[in-house]
Amino acid sequence: MRTIARFATFSLTGIAAVLGAPAYAADRASGTIVCDSTTLEIKHGWLVRGPNSTYGSMKGLDDLSNPKTMLRVYLASEDVGEALKACKNLSCTKDALGDGFYIDIGDPADTPELWYRAWSADGMSRCSNSLDRPALELTIDKPDHLAGKFRFEQMGGTQTADVEFDLELANTVKTEYQFE
Repeated sequence: MRTIARFATFSLTGIAAVLGAPAYAADRASGTIVCDSTTLEIKHGWLVRGPNSTYGSMKGLDDLSNPKTMLRVYLASEDVGEALKACKNLSCTKDALGDGFYIDIGDPADTPELWYRAWSADGMSRCSNSLDRPALELTIDKPDHLAGKFRFEQMGGTQTADVEFDLELANTVKTEYQFE
């Protein structure tokens, strides 16, 4: 009887601690992105870590087995989270996105600008460019958790973004392309 009472007390204490914990708001995204007169309503977001082997100054590529990493914020109207989480390389994550948008965030010493690109479901890029870092205002900037706002207007207003997000790391990929 004493063991059951101790277990019940422990269990109720654990449940109370979980229920009393503040709600965590990660893995949300909302807003709009316009690329060449096509508006994308953002309802979902994901954070992926991968190699920074394509953009910026190309520093860190002397050792291809250990390139510098970057974080990529994916934003979309459709939920493609399971497909993104199953990917083993950045090429796969981009293809899984369908109609969507991504922002590459690397070390400012290597990539002082932010690279963004919008994709259509057929895999074609609709708009892409680089921006100064003030377009991204982070309120949480941790290796596995980013939150903030992404806002810009370019190309005479044909490319705009007004998005808020709070994302925990969904996947880490080791390569840009599939080498197997």
